[in-house]
Amino acid sequence: PEPVDVVVSETLGNQPFEEGILASLADASRRLTRPGARFIPSAIELLAFLVQSPDSVQEDYGLDLSCLSEWSEQAGQRRGLAEPQQVREWTFLAQEVPLARAQSPWDSVWEGEASLLIDHDGRVDAVVMAFRAHLSPENTLSTCPFEASRDCHWSNPVYWLAHPLEVRTGQILRLHWDLRPDAQAVRLDG
Repeated sequence: PEPVDVVVSETLGNQPFEEGILASLADASRRLTRPGARFIPSAIELLAFLVQSPDSVQEDYGLDLSCLSEWSEQAGQRRGLAEPQQVREWTFLAQEVPLARAQSPWDSVWEGEASLLIDHDGRVDAVVMAFRAHLSPENTLSTCPFEASRDCHWSNPVYWLAHPLEVRTGQILRLHWDLRPDAQAVRLDG
């Protein structure tokens, strides 16, 4: 019956906003808290990585599925999940790119775009998403491939490009992302 000073929520999905954490925290903020209440997490960052995957990853179960590229593009982007420890072994072609940061008043974050500077020559096969949840000034919970703990139970969403993109060091790409539940997709423009 009384307003609270602290709200704790662990409604984070692999794509951090897919389990409705932003709407839940916004509702809690409006209805259940005192002014100045603390939230745990206090902020959630959505991040992206451009990767070149080993050829064995592109050939699911030893089958070359490249003939499905046209169908995949028409039907929507092929998405999957990979454990952060697995993604760690892939080739990263650019630094992590912050896409969005959600914090009180917990506005919904569903789409946007960002610029990326390519650090290494290679072939972009996929965009990998990750999150970093700020639990306190000293503690974060991360699914970033080089930060995630070995016992992390979240996976990284992987958005495979229908047509891999050859890139060069110094090249700038635009990443367009849309994570609405009915339209999840990413697009790269060079």
